[in-house]
Amino acid sequence: MHELGYVEPKQEISVEAADGSVTEVRLHDGSVLTLKKLNREWDPHDKSRVLAALEESRKKQELLMGLLYFRPQVPTLEDTLAMVETPLIRLDEAVLDPGPGPLERFNAASR
Repeated sequence: MHELGYVEPKQEISVEAADGSVTEVRLHDGSVLTLKKLNREWDPHDKSRVLAALEESRKKQELLMGLLYFRPQVPTLEDTLAMVETPLIRLDEAVLDPGPGPLERFNAASR
């Protein structure tokens, strides 16, 4: 979408922006970033509107700020990977090592 090159470490630049505003931020090297903050009325569930806004911002060379897109019905990474609540460091070897069968099936499926 947008490409940012290397910026040498310098003093932090912070910006306060009102909803819906467009703000130009001058960087230490003299270049300017144009930031556009989304309105409170923005609907992050409307995928086609999100794509249109991204295309418009690309044409205007603006970086959009805010929650662009959200799909609540998508399972979380933890759900997808069937992660356990217990931290791995607290699990014993019997739980962590499923034995050779599952590993062989996984490797066969990956070939």
